Amino acid sequence: MFRRDKEFIGYHGTNSNNAAFYKTNGISKPDVPNGADAELGFGMYISDDTTVANFYAQSSANNFNNKNANKVTPKICTIFASDSSQWRRLVPKLFVPAGLLGNGAAFVKKQADLAVLLKVAPSEESATANVVNFSVLNKDELVRAGLKGKTGNQLALPAAQQSKFELGDCFDPTDPVLPANGDFPTFNYQSLTPSTEWNIPGCIA
Repeated sequence: MFRRDKEFIGYHGTNSNNAAFYKTNGISKPDVPNGADAELGFGMYISDDTTVANFYAQSSANNFNNKNANKVTPKICTIFASDSSQWRRLVPKLFVPAGLLGNGAAFVKKQADLAVLLKVAPSEESATANVVNFSVLNKDELVRAGLKGKTGNQLALPAAQQSKFELGDCFDPTDPVLPANGDFPTFNYQSLTPSTEWNIPGCIA
């Protein structure tokens, strides 16, 4: 029987309420926006750097606690492709140039430019909504987050692809077991292994 191996793809910072939902229902939760400004479009945002995921986990918990009586805690969750072969060979990906990053709907409006990079015909521009987009992290945003000098990368899983991915373990940010899956810069979306074995067009490494 053919065996489908899972593959670790990165860290998602969230709160304990969302983590519990993901554990029970899968990682899709459309009523909860992901990403600080959705500069890679709408979807679940994942990073190769636990420090960055920790910042968004803290932000997610703080935002929830400021609006609700029932309090939550920050969580960093590992995310896996359910089928490594499918992830590497069949899920479309693109490393997006910094000049094409936008905020949510603004990014979506750049489908024509993305279609050119993906070598997709203009009549098939809507297919860009299925692409897992990667980019370097915005340095200005990192400074605002108190992470000056940090580097790293992010990806956005669009809704159309999220059923192919699953939640691993979720940790408290201080849990020493967390980096066991690899952490930036050793685990790096632009390093030789992910950029080539994951088949990420446009990767600048």
